[in-house]
Amino acid sequence: MSRFSKPVLSVQDVIQSLHKAVYYQDIELILKLWLDEDNISYIDVNGKIAKGAAQIKYAFDEIQQNNVIPLYHEIVNTNIHSLIGGMLVETIEAVKYNPAENNADYYIHASYILLQTHIGWKFLRIHFSKANDQDVSYENCIDSNLIKIKIGLH
Repeated sequence: MSRFSKPVLSVQDVIQSLHKAVYYQDIELILKLWLDEDNISYIDVNGKIAKGAAQIKYAFDEIQQNNVIPLYHEIVNTNIHSLIGGMLVETIEAVKYNPAENNADYYIHASYILLQTHIGWKFLRIHFSKANDQDVSYENCIDSNLIKIKIGLH
């Protein structure tokens, strides 16, 4: 590998980077994971829609200001759909205020749409919504690197 080349992150790495950035409240990293386009969008668990980088930054700034305790995401179940030049990843995620706890504070259904660019995978859309208890199934987890991602808290 050339000394000038950078490793390209996989889809799993990009989603894990988002989870780390949310946990550490790193707004700049969150924004670096998105496409540099006006049509990007984010829908939070309360249904608020943010379109474009400025609104997405404001949405995550608002989350940072309202959540004194950082949020920890653990993927419980996933479904991956491959598209030409893109990927749709649907997950059920356990959201915890304390990563040491076994039980989740609540669960979310997350839909991530990523596009492959010349510099790697970038988010086009993220949609979070509260998951019902019947959506959460640990038995149906497929053996994948994306399942049960644990964020390395160093």
